[in-house]
Amino acid sequence: MDDIQKLKSLFLSPALKILPEWTRCVRGNLVLICLLNAFSSLLSLSEILVTRRLIDSAGSGGGKVMWLWGAVLGGLMLSIVLFDTILSLLQIRTSARLQRSMQEMLVHKLLTRDFESMKGYHTGELLTRYFSDVMIVRSGIMSLLPGMVSTVISFFGAIYILIALDWRFLPLLVFGG
Repeated sequence: MDDIQKLKSLFLSPALKILPEWTRCVRGNLVLICLLNAFSSLLSLSEILVTRRLIDSAGSGGGKVMWLWGAVLGGLMLSIVLFDTILSLLQIRTSARLQRSMQEMLVHKLLTRDFESMKGYHTGELLTRYFSDVMIVRSGIMSLLPGMVSTVISFFGAIYILIALDWRFLPLLVFGG
């Protein structure tokens, strides 16, 4: 029961309520990154199915069909590399924009605070702490949601591929966990 309370308090924390305000400037990019991560996972999963077709055609002795599946696999691999490069550039741009926006908000709040109540801290020390915290939050925002989307797509895609390869894998999957 204690674990449930901890989980509940995590979702009711004040920091979680501020996140939509902090991510307002990059919300569209975050959605796009999640969609691109999902598509990237699907491309990687399709690589497995194309490789299976290539191996099957090589085993059956179909030379032209084997070369066709080889070309498809090569094109798929090139598209995955290109797609991941574009995704990386978008993530870097979005991450920098998010960090700059969050730092601006924190500096503005720091400048509008009453400095008399913060006698024990030097302004440079506060900025260093704030900016360090901003980098941690930014890193979490940029990796958590897109990572979850990619993991869910990969999980269900892997189940589909196991069943598509041979339905007899299903009992192994169900009982093996």
